Amino acid sequence: MFDVDPEAVASTSINEGRLQRAIGLVGNWVDTGIVPGASLLIARGDNLVVEGYRGLADIKTKRAASRDTLWSIASITKPVTAAAVMALMPFAIDELSTITPSITYNGRNEALIVETPSATR
Repeated sequence: MFDVDPEAVASTSINEGRLQRAIGLVGNWVDTGIVPGASLLIARGDNLVVEGYRGLADIKTKRAASRDTLWSIASITKPVTAAAVMALMPFAIDELSTITPSITYNGRNEALIVETPSATR
């Protein structure tokens, strides 16, 4: 169940329709089995607007999701950033396309990235 603090909603000027859609989206993910469980916390400034836990934290033991649940999550920011860079490469400034980074190691497990002119053009 996701608990909404109406006073926090009013004091933060959060759009209540969008807030309810976000809560419904996460709840629907659990209800339809997209994810077995979820935690939701929405805050603005010092105001806690929504907090709640739904579904299972552990499918095998049937342990419910709670404030103490430690979730295994994956970060997808690096692949998304790499895809964005690759998509923008055709539009890169001409001078950038002449730089090829090379990595040298100084023997102390540290790397130095040096920009060298590209041999291909």
